[in-house]
Amino acid sequence: MITTILNFAGIIFIGLFIYEISNAIKSILVKNWPLTDGKLHKWNIKAEDQGEDTARVIDELVYKYEVKGKGYESNQIGYGFPMSMSVLYVDKTLNNIFETAPNLTVYYNPKKPDVSVLTVGLKIYHVVKMLGYLLIIIVFYVFANNS
Repeated sequence: MITTILNFAGIIFIGLFIYEISNAIKSILVKNWPLTDGKLHKWNIKAEDQGEDTARVIDELVYKYEVKGKGYESNQIGYGFPMSMSVLYVDKTLNNIFETAPNLTVYYNPKKPDVSVLTVGLKIYHVVKMLGYLLIIIVFYVFANNS
């Protein structure tokens, strides 16, 4: 019974690992998307105390941009971008986004201009999440095979 539960949990984390790999790949590929100017429309970012650390939680972030005269609105920050993370990392990422706020640089999909992101490329949060999922998968595998 325990082995079955461990195997099922392992499969879930394998799925999460694959999902994060796809986010990292998409984030790398969007570097080739065209750029346009955007404006920060609404945002709500709060700090939450987590003992020795503080997390920034992004409750809302909406930006507007235009492509070929047509207006769009999005809340997509980046593929795999966590909506809550340690202040130590989020400050750097959000500072880069907000550096020229309310003006933003928006990467948009040339085939679907309503799809856009603000941050591109392989980021530390992709690597940390992939390594975390991989470690959990290994632990589940070891326990499942020793049960």
